[in-house]
Amino acid sequence: MVEPVIAPTDAAQPEATAVPVEVVPTVVSDSAPTAVAPTNETRWRNQQLERQVFPQLTNFFTSSADLYWYDPVNQQHVILGTIGGIFPAQAQFKLAHSGAIALEIPYQINQSFGLTALSPALIERINAAGYSDWVETYVILTPEMAAL
Repeated sequence: MVEPVIAPTDAAQPEATAVPVEVVPTVVSDSAPTAVAPTNETRWRNQQLERQVFPQLTNFFTSSADLYWYDPVNQQHVILGTIGGIFPAQAQFKLAHSGAIALEIPYQINQSFGLTALSPALIERINAAGYSDWVETYVILTPEMAAL
């Protein structure tokens, strides 16, 4: 059997063209990447271990309890004053620094719980942390506190 012979064609063969290559400089650094600073909200949540949000605001009663606010800018737990009577809680958590169980309470600045005369310096700290009308505060849960 004879193999057919393929004749060369007159059609021009495509020519290879050079594609320009872009050279990107490589920057070498001896330092580690800078970590992003946590937000004030993140700093506050980091104080709350095992946080359990209640399905709805839950009223509790206390004869007397210190109301605390965590200042995320200065990273300090600050007493705003003492509350008594019925108060709403929105969550329960364990404080990271002490292990005490606490109740998270929404506080309308200079309005709620009869605490209406916070010092201007304290108001300035609250504003510097990004709060203006409401702030999350907490009380330490004691055996005498009861959910209503």
